[in-house]
Amino acid sequence: MVAFVAMELGWLDELARQANLPPDYSLLLTDRTGHVLARSGLVADRVIAEQGRSYPALAEALRQPRGAVVEIGSPSSFRYFVATPMESMPGIFILAGLPYERVQGTVDRAFYRTLLGLVVVTIFAIVSAIVAAELSVLRVLRALTRAVRRFGAGDLSARAPIPGSHGELRELAISFGKMADTLAAQQEEAHEARDRLRALSHHLQAVRDEEAGRIARELHDELGQILTGLKMEIARVRRVCVGKDCPAGAEEALLGMSDQIDWAIDAVRRIASELHPPVLDRLGLAAAVDWLARECETKSGLAVPVHIEGLQESLDASVSTAVFRIVQEALTNVIRYADATEVTIDLVETGTTLNLTIQDNGKGIDTDVAEGPTSVGIIGMRERVRLLGGTFAIDGKPGCGTRITVVIPRQSSELADPTKMEARAS
Repeated sequence: MVAFVAMELGWLDELARQANLPPDYSLLLTDRTGHVLARSGLVADRVIAEQGRSYPALAEALRQPRGAVVEIGSPSSFRYFVATPMESMPGIFILAGLPYERVQGTVDRAFYRTLLGLVVVTIFAIVSAIVAAELSVLRVLRALTRAVRRFGAGDLSARAPIPGSHGELRELAISFGKMADTLAAQQEEAHEARDRLRALSHHLQAVRDEEAGRIARELHDELGQILTGLKMEIARVRRVCVGKDCPAGAEEALLGMSDQIDWAIDAVRRIASELHPPVLDRLGLAAAVDWLARECETKSGLAVPVHIEGLQESLDASVSTAVFRIVQEALTNVIRYADATEVTIDLVETGTTLNLTIQDNGKGIDTDVAEGPTSVGIIGMRERVRLLGGTFAIDGKPGCGTRITVVIPRQSSELADPTKMEARAS
């Protein structure tokens, strides 16, 4: 052993340099009893293990295949040693040691780096899975949202695609499809019912106008003639009584009866004109509109200028009656509600359409009132125009009056034929 210790062991320091050990390393050559045969490495000029001394703790480290933490040198100086036997010298071991704090710090850093890497990988995997799921869900939700928007805009054929997965979203898409089918069917039924009601309304309007015309003619022809005959008879009685002895007050009674008959004749004419003005049949639409304007001026004191351009009289009776009734209703509304002093009526034929504009200088109708369900007159005007396939618009501004604009085909369209409307609705 003495000879071995005396050997030149400079190769141990060379081995440490070749291994590129850190400055605070310890490299020991021991036997199996922990006796230090040679050493290399200093920490702060302090010898870690004295050469030639036995350390039972080192002998314990030799039996640990993964090394051991040994307190060697100064108190509380723990170092981690790993031992390996020398193949050329049985019973001799080389121990490499580092401060336990350094080893622990290196291990902790490696552990935390590994843990951080695992956390990052796990988070990335979770986020990727969530993003993939969210993208899939969002794709389904966007498709469903687009379908709902289209459906809400009136496209009753809009449906959401049925996803292959996502149970709740699949059920939602299926439920939306069923709801859309039901609403589309109900909407179709409502449209058919509306068409039938419009056909019925048009038919009733035509029947009413026809019946009103018949009653007006009977009043004018039958009752008017009877009243005229009575007046002539009273006049003849008066002539007979003149110069003869007549009962007291007979002359006055005959005059009163004549006046009452005159009033009755005027009432019959007025009622007949309101039911169906004879001027519309005898002189045409232009004369009838002008007659309405003059009647309005006489009754209300309004100025009613009328401008008619290009109007030909070969019009459908339904078109002439509709325009006449619209003008009549509009003038009635102006007298009742507008507080106007002037109403302008423009009726222009453009070849295929009649353009009617009625403008007053009154207080102006409120939009909510014009579109409300209580405006029966406006509703009637709008429905007359719609049944003839035309357009109706009413616009009022406070202090600027009200404008009614009507565009009606010159010849009643197929939509205005109640028979064809009923056939189309059925």
